[in-house]
Amino acid sequence: MKITDTSEQHNGKNNKKMKKKGLFIFLVPLVILGFGGGLMYFLKPSFLASFLPNYAGVQTEKDTAKKEKGFLYKMDPLIVNLADAETLHYLKIKIDLESTEEKPNEEFEKRLPQIRDNILLLLSTKERKVLMDAEGKNKLRAEICEKVNQSLKNFKIKDIYFTEFLIQ
Repeated sequence: MKITDTSEQHNGKNNKKMKKKGLFIFLVPLVILGFGGGLMYFLKPSFLASFLPNYAGVQTEKDTAKKEKGFLYKMDPLIVNLADAETLHYLKIKIDLESTEEKPNEEFEKRLPQIRDNILLLLSTKERKVLMDAEGKNKLRAEICEKVNQSLKNFKIKDIYFTEFLIQ
């Protein structure tokens, strides 16, 4: 009888060890995941920005205000035939121009016909396939900005926004 009692005691000890080991195997990954999740939450850019004002991951209100500082000139839509050889395509585009100044400048209104002409001439040299992807549109944006700034003397345009872009 003593032999079975010791084996039962030994099995009971093994069961307790197995339960503790199983609990340990379950809890350790759970604690690690919890710690990792908490770390990710507290190290996200908005949390870091509250402690580090110059943290590069987040724009501060001052940076946003600087970017939104320029005056927006809204142009009427432009419709132009594209330079495709195979078929006729046209582009309807509406552009907003952001200046480096906060207030409107009279020079823009005076030079508007020249600006529109330069943009129309530039657009008429483009092919549909070039303007279909984001890279082509970004290149066009830079070219328009350059052309417009060539027409202006007292101030410059810092950004171009396409508010309507239709190729047909």
